[in-house]
Amino acid sequence: MFQVTQLAPQVVKAGRVVLLNPGEIAARDHFEVTKKQWSDNLDQMQTLMDGAIDTQMFMAASGNKPIPPVVTNRTSNQRSFYQAV
Repeated sequence: MFQVTQLAPQVVKAGRVVLLNPGEIAARDHFEVTKKQWSDNLDQMQTLMDGAIDTQMFMAASGNKPIPPVVTNRTSNQRSFYQAV
């Protein structure tokens, strides 16, 4: 289902080709396509994992306390932390 492990070495190879041939448009295009496939597969895997695991139950079972979420203040782009209630 997921090609993450198969695509990772291909992304690395495509990146090396771009570094060795910076002006080659086909190499850059291949790198971008391969990178997008890899990224899309990671996103799909994360979505499925998030749906399969109850975060609160996992945190309780592992004995860890939740990390407060990060909020970006849109007017100043400053990041601040808040404690979820």
